[in-house]
Amino acid sequence: IGIADFATSFVAGIAIFATLGGMAFATQQAGNPVAVENVVAGGPGLAFVAFPYALAQLPYSAWFSFIFFFALVTLGIDSGFSITESVLASIVDKTGWKRWIVLPAMSLVGLGLSLVYITNGGGLNWLGTIDGFINGTWGIAFLGLLECAALGWLYRVDKLRTHANARSDWRLGRWWNYLIRIFIPVILGSLFLWSLFDDFSSGEFLVTEAGGLNWPNCVGIAVVAIAPIIAIFLSMVKNSRPCDEHSQFEKDLTVKGSKSGAAGLILALISAALMGIVLLVGMPLCLKQTLFVVAVLASVSGVLVANFILERYSCCNGTKPSALAGWAGIISTLDVSAFVAIILVYITGHYQPGKTLGEAEKESAHLLTGTSYIILGVVFLLIIGGLGWCFYRALIAGADNAEVQLPDEVGGQER
Repeated sequence: IGIADFATSFVAGIAIFATLGGMAFATQQAGNPVAVENVVAGGPGLAFVAFPYALAQLPYSAWFSFIFFFALVTLGIDSGFSITESVLASIVDKTGWKRWIVLPAMSLVGLGLSLVYITNGGGLNWLGTIDGFINGTWGIAFLGLLECAALGWLYRVDKLRTHANARSDWRLGRWWNYLIRIFIPVILGSLFLWSLFDDFSSGEFLVTEAGGLNWPNCVGIAVVAIAPIIAIFLSMVKNSRPCDEHSQFEKDLTVKGSKSGAAGLILALISAALMGIVLLVGMPLCLKQTLFVVAVLASVSGVLVANFILERYSCCNGTKPSALAGWAGIISTLDVSAFVAIILVYITGHYQPGKTLGEAEKESAHLLTGTSYIILGVVFLLIIGGLGWCFYRALIAGADNAEVQLPDEVGGQER
């Protein structure tokens, strides 16, 4: 599903930018040239301006337009189902309220909030801002970062892996733990911090040029800040369903690795302090570089120490890793993400395309380079090869005689 989603987005991106280029070329032919980035504003304009323009160039454009927008409507409907069902299941499971009461209430709340988007004048601005926060780095990336940190470092992620392997024809190895704990948080954290720097360095993210508040962005940040608080509050509310037999087992576990976890936490805090000194205190460049390298080594060491403790004590009966190790892993991972974001900001800040190019290179700058073709080749190989491999595995699993799925040691008896 993830590969198919990526493939759809990739192909749609090619279609959109090719259409924008065609629209810019048409304005040039008409004697009123407009740059590609200024042809259509971002947001809903891409779907309701760029695609209709492309569809209008096709023969039997009315039929192709009908198919496209019918597909767009069904896409919105099934997205609404997935979003609604996830929230609905969480509320019903947590509170025990009746589904037939919660679902209409949720629908009415969603309908009331969405009426803002159809108002004259500011509706599209609110739609673009909220969409940017939800689907951008402030929304999906930030909340995904929090989920990975909580599940990977503070929760016994082996439970989720065992639960998934007990109900799937494909098996997740221990590499999945490392993805959840380290690699995915570093990538998401780097993107989030990089975007955070770009937003606040613009100078107009929260305050406009006139000195007033940028209300859409303020509301978006408020929603992002409130979401984790609500999640923590709901986690403290007692579940309406009875606790299973594993609850007492969790209470009786012996905490291990407190000293090593404290050492990892100290390394993470030292790394964060050194990073603050490098960013805020004026000093010679060589000293800054030295402190930066030391901070990176401290953060990486904190990640390794925390991961070692979790790997050693998470799989042993009668013990569980110290919470200090989990917090050391979270802080160290964020430190590594901050270092990667700093490097990205430095590289992009010093890279100014076009200044060092010669005249011949400027003439061919609009053409794809060898690196571009390599990237496209890798992407197409990932899409075609990945989807082909997935379908092959699905056919093999469907042809085999599936074994009876027994209750695993994590979930207890099936309900």
